Amino acid sequence: MKRRLIKALFLSTALALAIPFSAAASVNVTNDIDLTSARYKADTLNSDFVVAALAKQGKLTQAEKDAYLGKLKARISAGNMNVSTLAKTIIALRAVGADPTNIEGQHLVKQLYEQTADKTIYDYAYALIALDTADYTVPSDAGYSREALVAKIVAADNETTGGWGYGGSASAPDVDTTGMVLASLADHLNKPEVDAAVDKAVSYLKGEMKDNGGFDNYGVNSMTTAQALIGLTSVGIDPTAGDFTVRGNNPVTHVLTYRTGDGLFKWLSTDTAGNAFATEQVFQGLVAYDAFTKGDTLYQFDFPKAGEPAPQEPGPTQPPVASPVIDNQNTNNNTNNNTVTVTVPANGDFSQLPVSETVKETIKEIITNNITTNTVTSGSANGSQPQIIVVQQTPEGEMKQLSTTTKPVVTEVKTETTGWTVDLKDLGIGLGSIGLGTLGLFLRRKFLGA
Repeated sequence: MKRRLIKALFLSTALALAIPFSAAASVNVTNDIDLTSARYKADTLNSDFVVAALAKQGKLTQAEKDAYLGKLKARISAGNMNVSTLAKTIIALRAVGADPTNIEGQHLVKQLYEQTADKTIYDYAYALIALDTADYTVPSDAGYSREALVAKIVAADNETTGGWGYGGSASAPDVDTTGMVLASLADHLNKPEVDAAVDKAVSYLKGEMKDNGGFDNYGVNSMTTAQALIGLTSVGIDPTAGDFTVRGNNPVTHVLTYRTGDGLFKWLSTDTAGNAFATEQVFQGLVAYDAFTKGDTLYQFDFPKAGEPAPQEPGPTQPPVASPVIDNQNTNNNTNNNTVTVTVPANGDFSQLPVSETVKETIKEIITNNITTNTVTSGSANGSQPQIIVVQQTPEGEMKQLSTTTKPVVTEVKTETTGWTVDLKDLGIGLGSIGLGTLGLFLRRKFLGA
């Protein structure tokens, strides 16, 4: 949880400092995501990564989740899963809302971290992504602990050029492998060795991008470009700005040139029809980019993570559970005054708050750990960097101030007799601005661990 709290604080810092801008996160991919989603949902779902991307977009009904969960249970019962299949199964289980630590009588997360055999860089990347889909407790001496996997991944980069290749450090890097590995390191940017390896990999990708915004691996193609897109957005790099825009072209605009108009995407520009494998990777890339514009990443999901208490049923002394309410009375596009008020049922259920998962986790961390300081302020001396404030009502009816002042953020939480109230103040831009998430991930990328 501490690892995710750090990430949340940096994201919230970005929200406090964000200002409107149009150069970043400027490509609209909503229609393309919707069209491909509809095509997938009209057919039988058979891909873990497609299911994860659909879940990320909130496109799956409960019936569809249940149906795919049935397939996953059959796979688990059959046994004999290799490392990659085990990792992908954990990711898919999280995507459909199931618990990988207790499924069909098995603890899949334990099976994963108890692995010891040397595998490929892809196995390590998938395993690390799977372990990071929730705050699973993993023994530090486990063969596939997070620390061990990070060490294996960092050791496999190309020391000369940066980036990763399928054959490890001795092999030349390629864009596809580098993109996949970057996605696995998203939660570990606070480690100096990871930060250095990521910087080199991003530089490698800059050098590999063509003037049309595409990437080459056996020819410039949509799949390789999509993998670069996933990797860049995972580590907080805007693929539509800076060095990744050349003459108006960037990786996002490039992958969109492969669409066929029916929800499919071609592999090569010279192809005459859509390709199933290309469509799957481009779809993931577009969803990753869309998540990036909202301050999120591809493999995090919006429901309680393992170990979090399930929402409680209202007791006899609690008022009936109501849906969250958004008060937009004080909401406007004034860059100096932007307030959103969300009232949550008195049972304290954070799951339906219309704020990012990182902000929810920050709130929960402060309240759960009763973090206290002697001085609680709403901002720094000049008011430019608000601190997080939690005011909680004690059983005696007194208002107790809780706060963390270690990192500047922009969230205020209060407890009232009717429930929880969350104020997101001074965001710096209007509610709909996609610049918030972009700047959040940029600052997280540049300053985490600094």
